[in-house]
Amino acid sequence: MSEKKGLFGFFKGWAAVSEEEKAQREHAISQKTDSPVATKRPQSEITTDIELFCVSKLEELIEKTGFSGKVRTIKKEGSRLYLDIFDTGEDVSRIIGK
Repeated sequence: MSEKKGLFGFFKGWAAVSEEEKAQREHAISQKTDSPVATKRPQSEITTDIELFCVSKLEELIEKTGFSGKVRTIKKEGSRLYLDIFDTGEDVSRIIGK
């Protein structure tokens, strides 16, 4: 049987998780609770560390897919982060789709 990669087959080799990411995941899971109070917590602001992480991971994703492009932050609004992919050349329509 042949191995099908599909659209996201490149993720297979990208699954390595650093120790820091493991620790963050474990902390998030330990903080998760089913109480209604937990769902009413105020949304956190986007920190510079979170912004840099998102930009770097999106740039890595673009590179791994074989496209060209750079990423920059447009604005931070509460818990939302708006990113812009630019310098894509001819790849822009393939990245964002129709």
